[in-house]
Amino acid sequence: MIFKVPYSEDLYLFPAEYAYTFLGFSKSALKHGKKLPLLGIGGVSKIAYGVTCNIQHPEFSIKDVYIYFLENQPFPLLGRVGFMDRFKYINFNEAEKEMEFSI
Repeated sequence: MIFKVPYSEDLYLFPAEYAYTFLGFSKSALKHGKKLPLLGIGGVSKIAYGVTCNIQHPEFSIKDVYIYFLENQPFPLLGRVGFMDRFKYINFNEAEKEMEFSI
């Protein structure tokens, strides 16, 4: 899975398909989230929807992280506050396209 990390950002922008597939949201439930107007490449206007989520992984869990979901977003964008700041260190291995998290 590919993640992009805009280090200066404090928000998370994930593909809406993740909310449907991995978190069990329906399209109508997701649209009850907080609306975030976005202006994309070429001036295309889109709306992302924000909800509070819990992320479960075999090696860690993150509770109450606020994530915005956007239709046709090609990859997740990870922010610093609320995700990266919960780990002792994060190791980026660019050659292998891997990230290692330590809590």
